[in-house]
Amino acid sequence: MFGVTPQIIKLLSCSGIPWTQTWGMMYLIPFLIVEALNALASPQTTISAKEDETRNSLERSLHRFDSLCGILATLLQLCLHAYLELILGTPSGSNAKRWHFCTRSLGAHLLGALLYMPL
Repeated sequence: MFGVTPQIIKLLSCSGIPWTQTWGMMYLIPFLIVEALNALASPQTTISAKEDETRNSLERSLHRFDSLCGILATLLQLCLHAYLELILGTPSGSNAKRWHFCTRSLGAHLLGALLYMPL
């Protein structure tokens, strides 16, 4: 709230910018609703210490697995790009060669992005 309130006050104090003020309020109102719901949410206090310890160890394991999968996806993408550069080389000459290189490069980028989804 501390970062949003001064900017909204400045925005609403200006005149002659009704559409900008409307967009500003479209940003502010959902922000206020989310903050109100977060403030009204009650934390769960019925979790035992053993369940909490089990949950924390599971979260740590999942965090490690997530980090390893991210590293693996990054390495696979880098290998794919290096392989593509070795095969195609840098384009020079005709426009057809450049378009061929750009198309394959874009395909490698898309394939690299698809590697992130399952991993």
